[in-house]
Amino acid sequence: MTRDSLWSRLQRRIHSVRRSAITFLSLVGLIIGTQVSRATVLSPELSLETLVSNADLICKVEMISSKPDKEHVNSERGFEMVETELKVISVFKGSAPAETITLRHYAATEKHPSVSFSTEPPCYEFKAGRAYIIFARETDAAGVYLGSLEAHQKKKDQGLLLAADKKPHAGKTVNEVFWTELTGLLKSKDADDVVYAIRQLDAMSGGGWFNLKDFPRKQVLEAVQPLIRSGNPAIAEEAIEVLGCNNPYMEQGHAPFWLAGIGHGYIPGLVPWDPSKEYPGGKLFWKELAAVADKDSPVKIRALAIRAMGRCCEPEILELARRWVKSPQPEIREAAVLLLADFPDKVGEDELRVLARDESARVRKSAALTIGFGQFVRLVPTLGKMLSDPDPDVVAAAALSLVSFSPDQNREVLKANLDHPQFKSVFVNALAREDAGPYLKQLGEAIRNGWLPEHCWWSPSDPSSLSWEILLRHVQNLPAETLKEGKSDACLDALEYPVKAGSKKHGYYGCSPSYLYALYVARGLKERAEKYRDACEDVSTHDIGKIFDHVEKSPSAYLLH
Repeated sequence: MTRDSLWSRLQRRIHSVRRSAITFLSLVGLIIGTQVSRATVLSPELSLETLVSNADLICKVEMISSKPDKEHVNSERGFEMVETELKVISVFKGSAPAETITLRHYAATEKHPSVSFSTEPPCYEFKAGRAYIIFARETDAAGVYLGSLEAHQKKKDQGLLLAADKKPHAGKTVNEVFWTELTGLLKSKDADDVVYAIRQLDAMSGGGWFNLKDFPRKQVLEAVQPLIRSGNPAIAEEAIEVLGCNNPYMEQGHAPFWLAGIGHGYIPGLVPWDPSKEYPGGKLFWKELAAVADKDSPVKIRALAIRAMGRCCEPEILELARRWVKSPQPEIREAAVLLLADFPDKVGEDELRVLARDESARVRKSAALTIGFGQFVRLVPTLGKMLSDPDPDVVAAAALSLVSFSPDQNREVLKANLDHPQFKSVFVNALAREDAGPYLKQLGEAIRNGWLPEHCWWSPSDPSSLSWEILLRHVQNLPAETLKEGKSDACLDALEYPVKAGSKKHGYYGCSPSYLYALYVARGLKERAEKYRDACEDVSTHDIGKIFDHVEKSPSAYLLH
């Protein structure tokens, strides 16, 4: 956990997979007839230019009071409509009809909803006596305004900005106004204000998962960089996060996505990160980060500064990393070992073998990930040994790194671990994707047993679903006569198992029965098709027969491609 609340971190992670997740849920709903909860894809974050053009009134205000709006009740779960009275300080667009105005908006209640895909309205929070920049829309009532956003955005607080002071502003553009207010907040004695300003500047220059370009990234990095030396840990941590923004070493939760991009294997269900992407914060200020890492600062801050240097690949960093991996503090070793991945041609394999046997499980886990990050091919057998580590986190990291290598590189280790108690289905799939023929029995067992790693599973894809798909592709490529002669009945029985076992026990694993039914129809397996259709209709909660009717009209359209 590095900088945000659990809610903020989960929100960022959800944004990165929201569209694919919603598509998946919609397909499952069509396939198995379950009631999928209402899901709404968040609108993209809006540039300041767009916000300005959408607003009728933009002004700097001071919050006076707030009360529930009982006349315009339009409540969403976890939110209520309120009216906030605001004193106008200065106007940047439009004209305020009086010295005070009323803003009608949503505010979060104490029963804030948990993380979900449900619709959430634009929500604003004010503090009495504080000043803000607001973007508002006119209403028919004089002096009463609505927030400028009608739909919720990926950046939830758009349309409202905390100001540094209550002074009238003379900025020529709203961008100038925002920059002045935010850099003013960077100088605040209130740590919460400083953290708020850092996050806003980060987001508005394309940090995090945002694509905004309201401010030049380099300008923001230069403004934030001095704060990495702050004596307040919360401020220093936030500033370091900006310099290391989205660097794959910043959080180990990034590892699956990074390995999917940097490796040559296959990690299902994830969007690979682009290995060519550069991280300017660390590149520009790695010396300053190194100085923080060597300061008498909290270990958490020092370790984070080391992580923020990831992917800089500056030659001097290697010797620093070699010194830090000998630190008596596990957190420092854990962070420093990751930097070794940036120098695969210079780091000795024995260096990583020693770290893979470190007394600290967190260091061993980091070493396992580093082997994948640097694609140290000769250390693949070391990952195989780490699959027996007593710590489940280390085992999961070793398995993840292992499958990031190509089949030519990891085949023997995978084959030696096909009976692994946690990751046998993952390893079977990794091998069978290349050639399913030798692993038909194991694929069938994976489908029937629904093997799912109980600890630290990193992918949204169920391994059993992938086993089902791999097996179906294999059978689909067989000659029709082979299927009619019954030579592949064992495979077909396995593919039918999720349905015939009953939805209460196994469901469909997210696999569509229509694909298998299409195969039967296309290959002329009439009797098998009829029995399978009956079984599907028995366990389906909707009229799956209508889908099968469409399949019969054009079975080739439903085959896997």
